Amino acid sequence: MNPPFPALWITALVLTAAPSARSAPVIGAPQKAVSVGGVSKPKYTGPAPLSLKQAIEIYFKQNLAFQGTLLDQESAKITYRQAWRSFYLPTLVFESRIEPKQTLGTLPGTPARLNYPSGYLNGFPRSTFEVRLSSPNLFAFFLDRINFDKASMDFERTQQKLDEEKRLQGKSVYEKYIDARLAQEQFEAAERSLQISEVILNLVRSRKALGTADQTEVESAEVDRNDARSQLIAKKTDLKQALFSLNETLNVKSDSDWNLTTGFDYKPLDMSFEQAFDVFKERSPTMRDQKLSIEKAHMDLETFEKNRMGLPKLTLTAVSAAYSNNWGGWESNSISGDRIEAGFSLTLTVPILDTDGFFKMDASRGNRIQLERTEIGYRQVLIQGEKDIRTSFSELQKLQEQLTPLKESFNASAKVLDRVVSEMASKKPSRLELRDAIKNAREKELELLKNVMDFIKARNTFYVQIGKDLEY
Repeated sequence: MNPPFPALWITALVLTAAPSARSAPVIGAPQKAVSVGGVSKPKYTGPAPLSLKQAIEIYFKQNLAFQGTLLDQESAKITYRQAWRSFYLPTLVFESRIEPKQTLGTLPGTPARLNYPSGYLNGFPRSTFEVRLSSPNLFAFFLDRINFDKASMDFERTQQKLDEEKRLQGKSVYEKYIDARLAQEQFEAAERSLQISEVILNLVRSRKALGTADQTEVESAEVDRNDARSQLIAKKTDLKQALFSLNETLNVKSDSDWNLTTGFDYKPLDMSFEQAFDVFKERSPTMRDQKLSIEKAHMDLETFEKNRMGLPKLTLTAVSAAYSNNWGGWESNSISGDRIEAGFSLTLTVPILDTDGFFKMDASRGNRIQLERTEIGYRQVLIQGEKDIRTSFSELQKLQEQLTPLKESFNASAKVLDRVVSEMASKKPSRLELRDAIKNAREKELELLKNVMDFIKARNTFYVQIGKDLEY
């Protein structure tokens, strides 16, 4: 945010030219080499600029846990492709065998001894080449389709969870950035306070030299200047701690120094409670999980009932093409030629009586109970979600309403300061009045800024709760 009192701020710069307290190097951003003893060393150019978007990009690039999430996504994609091939494509296998055999001897009195040497194997190889097709179901009353649909829904939900993880982790970076940005604004306000207090001190000293102020006023102005220095030191420590927390979240060097460049302007909430609740029902992680559970419970029940009814399955049992040759005998070599084989089977299995009762009646009821419990869970989550969203929405509205009087108070304090500054040219300025006007305007500015950032953090939490993407 820009300082609310530009006239006095320009005066402070002209009269004091005070250096920034952040000019002391924390980490270097090399820009131009400086030769020291014949060795080029990078010149420190101050904190590196960092926007919110850049911070989030760094986080997702550096965060090892999120890299693991991406690997999980890739594994889920492989599982989906396997389910797709299982449903649409048969399994094709090529097999080759070479079997050399040697007859070592025969038993006395056996036909092999009597017919010697006919039938003896002398080590010549027998080779076989075969291509086999799996046994796909030609028709199974869509049971295989149900399994594929379940795999498709699981994969789609995995993709949604990746987006939800990005939203949740992006929110944590967003909050750390806001905290550091607020600390930076407070530090810069403390810098301005110090420079302005030095302007006032120089003004009082010049008035004392002219005989229009006494030593007491000079000492009082010096106390104000020293208080501003102490506040600047404290705010610099707060800023370092906030940047350390941000760097820890980004998984970068802990002493990395940043100039946070993204401002946070106030934007009111652009949706009603009904609209927010509709987004929650459609996109929130809890509701998506519940909907998926209901759909899969319906599929499980359908699969069970079809199996229980003993519906026939038509299966292509085997398709193979083989070629083999054999040089196995003593007297002659032979080639046993090609063959192509195929078979079909029609299977009908009807469970009559087992531990689940006649025709699995108990198991059927158990599956229906599971479906009913899933539907009850969905309604419970929906009811609780409506309560939680209504509470969060009310709290967000309260924060939003509080910003209006804070903004009015800030504008009023800025007008008072402008009036005091304008009167300095026409009458003897009051140091205390000027000091109080500056202090009040600064405090109102920071109070408004803090409340705006608290509102943004609460709004982000609300967006994550209902499943809406954050605004970067």
